[in-house]
Order: sequence, then C-alpha cells, then structure tokens
Amino acid sequence: MPKPRLPLLVALDDALIRTPAAHEAFWAAVARDSTLPLRLGGALLLGGRSRLRAELARRAPPDAAHLPLRPEALALLKRWRRQRNAVILLADPSDTPLAEALAAHFGLIDEVLALPPDPDARADALAERFGARGFAYLGASARDLPIWQAAGRVFSVGATATLRARLDALDTPAEHLRDRPATAQDWADALAAPGWAWNLAVFLALLGLAPGTDIAPALAPLAAVWLAFGMTGSGTALLRDLLRLEKLRATDTSGPVASGRVPFRLATPLALILPVAGVALAAPFGALVLAALALAAAGPIIAEEHTLGRLAGGVLFRLGMIALRPFAGLVALGVPLTL
Repeated sequence: MPKPRLPLLVALDDALIRTPAAHEAFWAAVARDSTLPLRLGGALLLGGRSRLRAELARRAPPDAAHLPLRPEALALLKRWRRQRNAVILLADPSDTPLAEALAAHFGLIDEVLALPPDPDARADALAERFGARGFAYLGASARDLPIWQAAGRVFSVGATATLRARLDALDTPAEHLRDRPATAQDWADALAAPGWAWNLAVFLALLGLAPGTDIAPALAPLAAVWLAFGMTGSGTALLRDLLRLEKLRATDTSGPVASGRVPFRLATPLALILPVAGVALAAPFGALVLAALALAAAGPIIAEEHTLGRLAGGVLFRLGMIALRPFAGLVALGVPLTL
C-alpha cells in the first residue's frame, strides 16, 4: 500500500525566513518614516500586538524578494514539490500579505494559511482540517511543539540541541535541517568590535600622557567612559544595519545582520538599549563626553547613500571619535581642561 502524500506545512517566522516577519515590518517602517512607530502607539494600546503588526505590515511591507530565506528550508520545499506533495505556508493573519508575496515570488507554495498565533489553537485547527497525523510540519521554535505533536512527520530547522532532543522523543519520524548559526565573528562584525579595541588603546594611552594621574583610582571612571563609547558604537552599528536592510540586501545578503544570522530578537533590543546605556554611563561626566558620544553616534546614521550625507556623516563621526574622544578620556581622568 503506498504511503499517503502528506502536505508540508511550513512556519513563516524563523523557519522559511530566518527572521520574524514582525521585526522585518518594524524596521522597514522605521527606515521609511522614523516617526511611524511613535504614531502607531495608539494601535498598540487599543488593539494590542496583533493590531500593531497589522498596521506595520500594511504601511511598510518588507520586500519579499530580499528576505533572508533559510537555504535548507527552501531545499526541503523543492524536494516536497518534486514528490508532488502540497506545500502550505502558515502565517499570522497580520503577516498574510507578506506570506502571499513570498508564495508568488518563489512559486513553490500552493496555499497560504492564516492561523492565530497560539500554538495550541493552531494544532487543533490543523488536526481538524488534515486529520490526525495528516500533515508534515517544518518549524524552528519550541513554541511549535503542540503542532509537531499533531504532525505525521516532523522537520526542524536551526533548532537548539534541547529542542532536537525533545522532537526525537516524539513517536513520529523527525528530521533536523541544519542552518549556519551566528558565529563569534558575525557578532564581532555586527557590534563593530574593533571600535572597542581602538577606544581602549586611546584611553590607556591617556593614562601615560595625563600628568600626575594616580592610576588606581583613575581606572574606574576611565572604564565607564570606555564602556559608554563601546556600547554606543555597537548599538549604532546595529541600528545602522537594521535601518538599511533593504539597501544592504539589494547588493549583498551575506552580512551578519542582513542575512539574519544575528537573531533579530536580540539585535532589535540591543540596537535600542546599548546607546541608551552608553549615554547613561557617560552622563555623570558632563557635556563634553555626551557631545562626543552624540557626534560619534550620529555620523553613521546620517551617512546616507548620497554624497552630501556621506560627507556630513563622515565629518561628524571623525569629529566625535577622533577629536573629542581623547578629551572625553581626560575628563574621565579628572584632568582640568582650559582654553
């Protein structure tokens, strides 16, 4: 008796694409209108996250052609289609337009199925439509466990070792697709790690140049300013790449942020939290240190693709990081600055 042909159900977030669709929509919206998230605060308060996601997706839909797909997931879809089995893409209702755009672009998806985000409700709806064990499922998150438990075949992609072990313990066949995770070099590139080393070199050099400085008590304030510059630089580097996702992906999708290897669920909060933390550390040292931080942070953001923006951004960046950085270190050391 031939085996039944199971439809392959594929999760959109983190499975077919490496990144959450909501994060893609958020950064696409901010890149086009920096005030949009603030103006959509009412949508979050009145309708919750679902309403906010729907508004973001409607106003600034990401470019489906340049989303960071998981190659292993795409290969599975092609394999399934060669066997003449159906491929169905699962998405939240607010992400349906993006899912439909992906389906139209690649031509490998037979249907887009909009289901509520709750995994238990999804599992019940799928079991009702396809029957017990009547579908195969490709997911990436532990939240999808109820759906895997209802599936006739189990596929995971980019899953942790703990999640793979839980799936192997199910009474259905499991196959794990490996995807390249973020490496230490990816994180170093995304966070502009060389800037931390340069800042450390400058501030340590100041210890030898500042006359009459007692080194032991000077280390704590100097370390605080070093952390402030490092955090601000790393947060700004992430923010710059997130704001330029579509431009980066149009030319090169191999970068750690554009490719989605650096998880957006970490990159998004870090891009917002690190600069704020840097400013908080620098605030006790006064206006000069804060000015150096502000200029250094503004430079990369202002540096747009047109010539004037690149020139202005470069001038601000160099003024903050080269000219004012040593003075910020001297302030941290308590050296009086006079004109």
